[in-house]
Amino acid sequence: MKPCVSCTAAKAKQKNLPSHGEHVLSTESNGRVFLDLSTVKPPGHLNVRVNKPHWRIIVDERTQLKVSNFFERKNGVVEPTCELFYKWKEVVKIARMDGAGKNIKLKKRTDSVDWKLSIDYEITARNTPQQNHLAEIAFTIIGNRGRALMHHANVPEEIRYKLYREAFTTATHLDGLKVIAIDGEDETRYEHWCGKLPRFAKHLRTWGEAGTVKTITTKVSKVLDRGIQCMFVGCAMNHDGDVYRMWNPETDRVMISRDVIWLKRMSFENVRPEVEEVGPSIEEGATLDTEDGTADGTKVGADEGTKEGAKDGTKEGAEEGITFDTGDETEEGTADGAADGTKVGTDEGTKVGAKDGAKEGAEEGITFDTGDVTEEETVPTTTDGQQMRRGRTTRSGRSTYRPARLTDEMNCAELTFAEKN
Repeated sequence: MKPCVSCTAAKAKQKNLPSHGEHVLSTESNGRVFLDLSTVKPPGHLNVRVNKPHWRIIVDERTQLKVSNFFERKNGVVEPTCELFYKWKEVVKIARMDGAGKNIKLKKRTDSVDWKLSIDYEITARNTPQQNHLAEIAFTIIGNRGRALMHHANVPEEIRYKLYREAFTTATHLDGLKVIAIDGEDETRYEHWCGKLPRFAKHLRTWGEAGTVKTITTKVSKVLDRGIQCMFVGCAMNHDGDVYRMWNPETDRVMISRDVIWLKRMSFENVRPEVEEVGPSIEEGATLDTEDGTADGTKVGADEGTKEGAKDGTKEGAEEGITFDTGDETEEGTADGAADGTKVGTDEGTKVGAKDGAKEGAEEGITFDTGDVTEEETVPTTTDGQQMRRGRTTRSGRSTYRPARLTDEMNCAELTFAEKN
């Protein structure tokens, strides 16, 4: 069936990618590398200029070792990348990248007579970053870690655009120290990649730490300072391990020196408000409405170290000096806050708050001191002054009353009916 042109134009969409690529994973370091370029741009409300905003990252497929560099212009990426590939020319076989103009220029440059690099290039399809996934993921990973370094160092927002290159480069170097397992061997990415650790691995410091650097001058007056306070922003590559990169905030330049006295603090002070845990305030003597109704580790209605509602060995609600209004005299230290050994609000042998099988709290004339104003139950009378008798109790617990005369007549009628039957 011939496809409809209108339907294809209206329903055009991107083709799904297979879950597994057709290429075979590289089994040697730099056998296949992933390359991409990103740009760092400041927001409009900040009047700052970003030096070398173009960030190039290269990722080795086997070890996922990353290399970060920054350039002033996009076209400036070509020659340094050719120099880097020339150092790896013995092992670099495949380079994967998108079809941007700078990458096409790079391909032509490496194939030229000037470099003669025999590299097979894999150009990804348009709008398909999944095919260059290692480079795309590397931007996210290194960017997150670089921002974390600057946040921990309390670097202000406007200063971050001056130091982001140092933070991202340091995050890239630290990622190479991650231990991974390849072919059953647990080693760092650097060791899998080149067989040894970098020299700075034994001289790591906290990024953003303050240190005093010796000033380099030929003649120093006897009354002037010999050093200046700087900020640690990374380790110097191609130097000994204890050579550091120190940023001078006064000149906005990076000094490379090993003559550093560390001040054991961060260069920027923390001006962010401290986050305090917000919880319910517990005043003295107050209790929380929790599952067990307790506060400060005590049980229901209890003081410190006592049992439920107790103090000094008494039980429920039997605090020292507090008694229940049961109609009898009570003493301190009796069980369940009651008098003469009986239970709360009960007569001898009866149930809680009950008398002769009646329901809780239904004893005539006995009330509980619960903090509410209660009144003793009164029996209503008729208009002629005759006392009424209690009848049945409703579901809500209320009692019904009938005149005594009517109750007697009903009892007689029931008796007469029973005798006839």
